[in-house]
Amino acid sequence: MKIKDIIIAAAAEAGRTDVAEFLTAGIGSDVAALERETEALVRCYNLVEAELALEYLPLYVRERVAVTDGAVRYSDLAKRVIEIKQVTRGGASVRWSVGTECVFTENGEVEIVYSYMPVKKSLLDDCSYGAREERALVLGVVSEYQLVCGQYDSAVVWDRRYKDTLAALCRSRGGRLKMRRWV
Repeated sequence: MKIKDIIIAAAAEAGRTDVAEFLTAGIGSDVAALERETEALVRCYNLVEAELALEYLPLYVRERVAVTDGAVRYSDLAKRVIEIKQVTRGGASVRWSVGTECVFTENGEVEIVYSYMPVKKSLLDDCSYGAREERALVLGVVSEYQLVCGQYDSAVVWDRRYKDTLAALCRSRGGRLKMRRWV
């Protein structure tokens, strides 16, 4: 699924049919303004995708690495590490511990499973999530976009719909949505 598809759906939901038409057909009266709105929607998408990965629906990757000095630097892994979940060798768990800049483990070839932070995307990039999460992404983008536009009452309504969709997604995965708490 492309970011463009999510942005088109979010623009339509937000009542910005001019932006949706611009992205689908390439037509519009003020192209510069439509491009600015598209960029704002893409920024909102990147915020929502990062929020999902950090708070609600982590993205996981399994990577095979060779350990020579008892540690694997996070910068040597393919993606930006959020949390190490597992370290194995031949399917069996090996001892490991987390440091500030690396994960310490036994020498040799190991497989590391970790959650990661998605990179910022542009309009033509692929989404890090699948079709199951599309509706949540669309609602999240609309909510963020309403905030950016200063429509706070509308943003609250869209945020509630976004959080309800996230709760349903989390329940379907056997978990539950953690509510934020203010100190």
